[in-house]
Amino acid sequence: MPGQQEQQAAQEYWQRELIRPKTNIASIIKRLIFLEIIAVIMAVLGWFVIRWLGIFSNHQPAFMSLFEIVSTLVFIITVRKTLILIVEAYQHYAPEDMRRRCVMVPSCSEYAILAIRRYGVIAGCHKTYIRLTKRCKGGLFEIDYP
Repeated sequence: MPGQQEQQAAQEYWQRELIRPKTNIASIIKRLIFLEIIAVIMAVLGWFVIRWLGIFSNHQPAFMSLFEIVSTLVFIITVRKTLILIVEAYQHYAPEDMRRRCVMVPSCSEYAILAIRRYGVIAGCHKTYIRLTKRCKGGLFEIDYP
């Protein structure tokens, strides 16, 4: 059972001003397109470097499998920024009552960004999933950083 100090901290937390990222749909789409262009450029450059090194011959199936491998690696590199953009879009456009449902510090969306930045995509998404499904169910105020 939370003490008086925790209850007072929770009350202050619920009354806090929500921080909304300075973003909009147009800037998010521009940033996503930019990330995809960078991914394609990196994939093509990777293909040229591997071809220059002579790892694969000029066969079409080898080119496609190589391009798929390089594209997948580049996607893994850019997916972190893409997920953070999605969470920032949620923070910007979600209604205030929905954002105030979380009674933990940091909020679940802030936790997701911190976890993805600190632990990477797979571990960060797993920690965020655990936070959303198991830890942030009650009405008790709690401080929980990733």
